[in-house]
Amino acid sequence: MGREVPMALGAQSRRGAALAGAAALRRVAGPAANRRESLPELVLIPQDLRTADPSFFAELSAGSMGLAGATAGISGGSPFALEPPTPEWQAALLGFGWLSDLRASNAPEAYALARRSVEDWLARDRPVEAPDWRPAIAARRLMSWLSNAGMLIEDASPEAYDPFMRGCELHMRRLAAMTVGHGTVPLIASIALVMGCLCLSDNEHRLASSLKSLQSGLAHEILGHGGHVSRHPGAPVELLLDLLPLRQCFMARERKPPLWLTEAMQRMLPMLRHLQLGDRGLGRFNGMAAGEVDRLATVLSYNAGAPAQIEPAAASGYLR
Repeated sequence: MGREVPMALGAQSRRGAALAGAAALRRVAGPAANRRESLPELVLIPQDLRTADPSFFAELSAGSMGLAGATAGISGGSPFALEPPTPEWQAALLGFGWLSDLRASNAPEAYALARRSVEDWLARDRPVEAPDWRPAIAARRLMSWLSNAGMLIEDASPEAYDPFMRGCELHMRRLAAMTVGHGTVPLIASIALVMGCLCLSDNEHRLASSLKSLQSGLAHEILGHGGHVSRHPGAPVELLLDLLPLRQCFMARERKPPLWLTEAMQRMLPMLRHLQLGDRGLGRFNGMAAGEVDRLATVLSYNAGAPAQIEPAAASGYLR
């Protein structure tokens, strides 16, 4: 399916990625015998394929936080204590996707801010009915934490490492109850849960049921020709930005990705080429706005040189 982006750990092989992650992060926590409780360990760090904005840290330093088309003034306080300007801003804040923006700045101060932000969230009481635990938000948060774990916990003391790993385990438990039914939200929860099973130790018991939920979700959401059940042209792009790193996690753990996962991805990629227009973006219909061309280019690079789907995509109603 085209090129593979190296794991974020920068290891020289798939096995090396997993082992290097375990070795690098075990030194953070110390020997298991000295741990105060039994906690999972991070054994690999998944890739984040979404484009990061290195200027985000400068924006925060200036006292504002722009997310999802809205901006809030933070003035040195906690963003989690603010009245969110929009529900979309709140969802983006609680999903922690902006951690990748802080990491992209390559500034030690940005890394420190990222760690303080996660510690801030973990220290707050979050009831199950809070917006923080909506399935799509919780799933995005876990995937963001895992993909930025090198920044968040490397060289951390046990006092910082243990709450982080405890928080990851809490996400795994709660997400396991969020994958019921069909739809985009349960599908995203399933992706996060499978990724957590592969990236965190002591989660083998959750993997089989998580894969079953993911398989069912993909079968329902992705049509036979690779289109999304919603007929939204951009929906497969967002899914592939999560599924491609997930496939890499299987390979890093020396596991063969399930055939049904590979086949679903192989259907989506030609369909995206079918929907791509001359400006390199996707057709703007069925709710598709002006999309981020770089995201589409990223996922299509995994299928470089492959032709667009030629046959009519009748189930989605698309015909060239």
